[in-house]
Amino acid sequence: MDRIYFDNAATTPLLPEVRKAMIEVMDLHYGNPSSIHYFGRNARSIIEENRKLIASHLNCSPSCIIFTSGGTEASNLILSTAIQNHGVQHIITSQIEHPCILNSLKEYTKKGISIDYINVDENHCYDVMHLDELLKKQSKKTMVCLMHVNNEIGSINDLLTIANLSSKYNSLYFADTTQSIGFIPLNTQLCPIDFCIGSAHKFHGPKGVGFAYLKKPSETHPIIYGGGQERGLRSGTENLIGIAGMGAALDYMSKHSDQISQKLVDLNHLFRSQLNLLKVQPEWINKKENSISKILTLRFPNFRNSDLLVLNLDIHGIAVSGGSACSSGAEKSSHVMEYIFPDTNGKIVRFSFSFLNTKDEVENSISVLQKILQ
Repeated sequence: MDRIYFDNAATTPLLPEVRKAMIEVMDLHYGNPSSIHYFGRNARSIIEENRKLIASHLNCSPSCIIFTSGGTEASNLILSTAIQNHGVQHIITSQIEHPCILNSLKEYTKKGISIDYINVDENHCYDVMHLDELLKKQSKKTMVCLMHVNNEIGSINDLLTIANLSSKYNSLYFADTTQSIGFIPLNTQLCPIDFCIGSAHKFHGPKGVGFAYLKKPSETHPIIYGGGQERGLRSGTENLIGIAGMGAALDYMSKHSDQISQKLVDLNHLFRSQLNLLKVQPEWINKKENSISKILTLRFPNFRNSDLLVLNLDIHGIAVSGGSACSSGAEKSSHVMEYIFPDTNGKIVRFSFSFLNTKDEVENSISVLQKILQ
């Protein structure tokens, strides 16, 4: 059976160019980056070269980039820093954020941090008028914590407007850019965000490595203590192989951004047009004009065995998702979809594309859906 992978919002395949960069480090640069001898200095130089590379794609100083194990750790580092170093007492967020944000904030409410939740409009984007109202009435030091691209419905939020509003009211802004880094250019000199994050496996890099962007790294509170790596902000021997792979992946995505973007647009358009062939017509959750092309989320009306749609697609060799991958591994209701559709039935399925996917895979998937939905 030829299998088709349409779950790229959960994780992406490793690019050959990335694998090559990682193997070279494995074979030739095995020193500990904290060692002062030749092998250690070589390893250290690779880390700093990749720090400069990633910083160049964000147009920031290399000192603003801190390497982590991924987006979850980066988010926790930023939230801890905002509260302990910047004196944040109030956070404005939404009910459709990633679990690493919402679950962290639940813990901080137990320590006296107050939370406001911004409204989401009919396009599943943040209501910036409501954000303005919430910021206007603030009396405590506040941080806005809102994502750029939603991981389940692909809606693209106006990063610049949110950043400018936060700045207007002297509030910090933490942009969860996990789904947009590598796909949508980000210039931190033009967009006044205070924090953002990246996770390599979302843009064809390795798992287990990511980064936090900190506008003021000197005002950062570590959450991992030890040998003082990453200028004391994230102790533990650096993931040299992963960092090299992440740098190679982001560099590839940036250099080929036009071709990658067009390929994703074409795949998304083809899939949407082919849906007209289905006997059972799904509803498009994300509107084409305000969502990222790599994510297409559909709500199928109830039919016989509709609850098993994701499983049936997998049996036919097609990997898709019914929600976020950062849960127990068992399929369960998504908090994002429960918020958007609190009283409606139907099976929601997320198809997420990669530029490595093909038109044949789209057409084959539609044929499989036709059989399942008969």
